[in-house]
Amino acid sequence: MAEKKTTQLRRIFEEPGTTLMPFGVLPLHAQMAQRAGFPAFEISGGMSAWWMGGVADIGWLTATEVIQQAAA
Repeated sequence: MAEKKTTQLRRIFEEPGTTLMPFGVLPLHAQMAQRAGFPAFEISGGMSAWWMGGVADIGWLTATEVIQQAAA
């Protein structure tokens, strides 16, 4: 059985040292990070605000909207 994604992420956070995690907003960005071998990817709230609404990251998006963008 494959390890759950949440378990994989917790392991990364608990490891000593620093782990590089690229960020972006589009599924293509996540696919590029995955193919490049990064262990994780971060959805950027700032980039999401710009992509979805053309506005700066000033708290315009709710957590629900960022999660919806991530689900896409």
